[in-house]
Amino acid sequence: MKLCACLAEQNIEHCLGVAKYIDTPLVEHRIDYLDDARGLETFYSSLKQSVIATNRPAWEGGRFTGSEVDRINILKDAIRAGASGIDVELDTNDELRASILDDARDHDVASIISKHYFSDTPSERILRNTLHKLQKSGANMGKLVTTANSPDDCHTILGMMLEAKKIGFPLIAFAMGEIGAITRVASLYYGSPFMYVAARDKTAPGQLNVEDMKIVLKGLGN
Repeated sequence: MKLCACLAEQNIEHCLGVAKYIDTPLVEHRIDYLDDARGLETFYSSLKQSVIATNRPAWEGGRFTGSEVDRINILKDAIRAGASGIDVELDTNDELRASILDDARDHDVASIISKHYFSDTPSERILRNTLHKLQKSGANMGKLVTTANSPDDCHTILGMMLEAKKIGFPLIAFAMGEIGAITRVASLYYGSPFMYVAARDKTAPGQLNVEDMKIVLKGLGN
């Protein structure tokens, strides 16, 4: 089962320092945490892992506060710097979203289209509608994240993994928060292509670090 360690550091030097000790096949580079996004090519070429570049805007829980055009252009820079995948938000402006997805396709880079709900887990009807929007976006896979306020919310978000299987769309789905932590493990057994873990500092509530997730999976026989 694949794990993707999230690198969320203020500069490339710190990213390199943390990455040396990560033993996962994938890393998510949170570009929005950087003070300066220059030097991506040098960084990516030095990694043994494949890189998923993410430049999460403040309006989707990230730290990037510049213009949307600048944000997407930085993601395009990441593609040219050697990223193996990108993550772009479903609610990105339609034209900009199409542009970055086209760019990823042209460079044979995998694309993830994502949607986060930071306060709750919407109804199955709303989530099913969101899932179909993710599928229709043209991205290679989707990421659907909610916040669990009860055990029922965990069942609801994992149910979206079953819905995704029905329509043949690769999906990463889980719930944030301490209650939702179990969904980060269960999602792998429901068919998630991989799961995010913290390389050092958590980038989302309820996120497990690399070692803790490996211990859990080993205890479950993986």
